[in-house]
Amino acid sequence: MRIRVLICDDQTFVRAGARAILEPEADMVIVGEAKDAQEALVLARRTLPDIALLGIQPKMPQMSSAIQDLGSFVKVILLTGLDEASLVLGAIRVGARGEVRKDSPPEDVLRVVRTVAAGDAVLTPATTRAVLDWATKGPPAVAEVPPEVRRLSKRESRVLDLLAQGWSNAEIAGILCVSAATVRSHVHHLLTKLGLRDRVQAVVFAYQHGLVRRHECMFRSSGCGCTPIADGGQ
Repeated sequence: MRIRVLICDDQTFVRAGARAILEPEADMVIVGEAKDAQEALVLARRTLPDIALLGIQPKMPQMSSAIQDLGSFVKVILLTGLDEASLVLGAIRVGARGEVRKDSPPEDVLRVVRTVAAGDAVLTPATTRAVLDWATKGPPAVAEVPPEVRRLSKRESRVLDLLAQGWSNAEIAGILCVSAATVRSHVHHLLTKLGLRDRVQAVVFAYQHGLVRRHECMFRSSGCGCTPIADGGQ
């Protein structure tokens, strides 16, 4: 089946550029274009796209609620410009699944669309740096641990911590001396318990609530000297 894509941006040339990149692809089909998030929401309800490419419009007061509504049934990818990392973080909080710069080469745009359509999430290096910068400032002054965090097992809490530090499933498996399948299971369970959609939201959640621990060093499985833990241990 082809990936159904809705394009939304207030600039005509941006929409035309996105269409020119996506339309020739055999595994993609453009189901419509919109000029703003509210129009995109109406169109999405009618056309039921898999992906909504949504240009950030910071002056639009309903942007956040529109992303939240769209994200309930469509995977939202943000079309971003320069210096919009903080806006992206806010959008991810309410349901966006990834982002791609408007000046990205075509192959990057296609990669992001296919990756998000497959169920993963994508952040640009600039937004990743913003998350890391946020982390270096420490937890919020009045950070309260949400009640749902207490539902996490010790192992799930540890996996969340490692996710927030940017480790992949394979790397986390090496650090904890368990299988990658076990890590995937822990990730699935912690996302379910926290009511989050994907790893990106988990990272933002962890930093927002001061859940990320500072480690003097991290050890990979190669020569880490860790004590093996039974697969599936808590």
